[in-house]
Amino acid sequence: MTLVFNSKVKSQKSKFLDSLFWFLAFSFCFCSIAHSAPVIPTEPTASEGILERTQKLKTNFVVDTDSDCYYISAKALLAKEKVPGLIILHCNGATAGDLDTFRFISDSLGWALATCHSSRNHRSVYLNDASIVHTINKFISEYPVDSSKVFLFGFSGQGSQAIASMFLHPDLIQGVVAICAHKGALPLARADALRGKFAYLVTRKNDWNRMDNNFMFQAFTRWGVRCTLVVTPGKHGAGSRNEAFFGCEWINRACVNR
Repeated sequence: MTLVFNSKVKSQKSKFLDSLFWFLAFSFCFCSIAHSAPVIPTEPTASEGILERTQKLKTNFVVDTDSDCYYISAKALLAKEKVPGLIILHCNGATAGDLDTFRFISDSLGWALATCHSSRNHRSVYLNDASIVHTINKFISEYPVDSSKVFLFGFSGQGSQAIASMFLHPDLIQGVVAICAHKGALPLARADALRGKFAYLVTRKNDWNRMDNNFMFQAFTRWGVRCTLVVTPGKHGAGSRNEAFFGCEWINRACVNR
């Protein structure tokens, strides 16, 4: 009887250890997968407020069905009034990666940021403009953005697109930060509608668009646009992300001293 009893005990212990082993193995695998899996933004529901939308994601990023991205920093969320909004354009269509590059602007200045994914080079100016307006309408209706302080940022061709959209919608777009842009949008300008707008232009000493920037600066000044032109060393190129920050900072000061 003693031998049988010991055999049952060993059998029970063996089953228990087997169960414990598989439980620990499963738990380890599950935790590893959960830890390594990326957080995929989900489409916010209509019932969610902006605070719930942005707090749901640790990064404060929201990506919508148009692949437009939004970033609202804690500083912007806690502001007592609606904040300025900057929409980022990119030659290949702005993405979440571009928003991540510039999110320090929101963290530092308290602006809201967005990207327009559809606007890009080698696409009609008017199609790009329609996409930008669509992004702006979403931006000001769904987020705490001051509709009187919407600005665009772009480099080269998309800097020119930003200027074109300001010309086409001076009631909707208050200014631009344009890096190494060309003057191709000037025929769209209505000088009488641009007084009081903002243009922060950056070019390079050896930029092939440098003369265009000089020409735009002179035209903007004549039309009453609050404009500055920064010339940096080097050739045509995107430059540091700080140029966008300095542009927004300049606009902030210019708005205060209006």
